[in-house]
Amino acid sequence: MFKCLDLFRRSKTSHEFFHNPEEDIDYKMRDNVYTKQIKDYGEALQNTHLPLYNRLQAAVSLGIISYTGGPEAANCVQAYIEPLLRYLNQTIYTEEDQITVLQSLAGICYNNTANQSTVVDQQILTTLVSMINSRNSNVMSIKVKFWACYLLHVLCCNNIPIIRRLNKAKYLHPSLIHLSELSWIGWPDNYAQVLIYILGFEKQSQAL
Repeated sequence: MFKCLDLFRRSKTSHEFFHNPEEDIDYKMRDNVYTKQIKDYGEALQNTHLPLYNRLQAAVSLGIISYTGGPEAANCVQAYIEPLLRYLNQTIYTEEDQITVLQSLAGICYNNTANQSTVVDQQILTTLVSMINSRNSNVMSIKVKFWACYLLHVLCCNNIPIIRRLNKAKYLHPSLIHLSELSWIGWPDNYAQVLIYILGFEKQSQAL
């Protein structure tokens, strides 16, 4: 949706009929602000001298800017996907820290196929499936699995190759069944159940 609006805004037709020079200045100023913020947050994310909390807050900010800032912002954030994935794969971090990174990646990948491809190329599907298949069942582990389901849902949107790969993932179906039977109160949807349908494990009896 953001890309369509952006293309419309930049097209000659839109400028011919709706051109407002002040809007061009506003957009340029907005993009410049986003670019500077992304650079600052990206540097903070990778600054090992900062406390972990500050680095993770930078990750959250990158996800928010990517989600709200349109395609230009999302494309700028792409440079920081690799360090985010390193955080996700570090076993020394707490489950709450993992959730923070999952939230950030969900914002970065939402409705952005380039960023989706980047995380998939760096083997995030294996990481997410492992999280969901984990036997850990404490409260925070379940929350990690819920966010892993949500991120998988984001990655599956309009992406048939990813759906086909996940359909063949070992043990994913029974793990999703188990998660779908838990309480998803507070979430917009039961994303474990949604994934069961999207991945073709079961036929959907009614519209989601």
